[in-house]
Amino acid sequence: MVQLSTFLRATQPKVADAVLIDTDGPTRRKFLARLQGEISKRGTIDVLRHGVKHGAHDLDLFYGTPFAGNAKAQERFEQNRFTVTRQLHYSRDETQRALDVALFINGLPVFTFELKNSLTKQAVSDAVWQYKKDRNPRLCEVRNYVKIRRQPLGFSGLRRSIAHIIRALRERP
Repeated sequence: MVQLSTFLRATQPKVADAVLIDTDGPTRRKFLARLQGEISKRGTIDVLRHGVKHGAHDLDLFYGTPFAGNAKAQERFEQNRFTVTRQLHYSRDETQRALDVALFINGLPVFTFELKNSLTKQAVSDAVWQYKKDRNPRLCEVRNYVKIRRQPLGFSGLRRSIAHIIRALRERP
């Protein structure tokens, strides 16, 4: 939520004020529900490329690579917030399930990673099993991760990431 809020405040302050992005309440929840619905319906890539219309507001959620010499586009592009989270916990129960790494653009999940190595005696096949069998789609949502940290985000997203990536240093013999 912090990254999305920071991005909107920096790039579209009037819209950020209108949707009350920094205040937990019905206005913000309605906006986040709209954002979640658009991600579910259109996918993360489309939402990042084309933004979201919410009431009277058209929100840009990403600024693409600018053409050379376009100073305003360059300035907007530099406002994008690319973040990496290690050990992204998404369960609130005793299992403390987590993804090894998640990448976000402006607060929206783009990629998740499961990393394996010989020290943990796990390989690619273990990560594939985790994604297929151990990842309850209802639990593997950004809102669950953020609520653990007492910052309600209000929209799901990890299951709508662009890609889930598995990497192992070495496959088992």
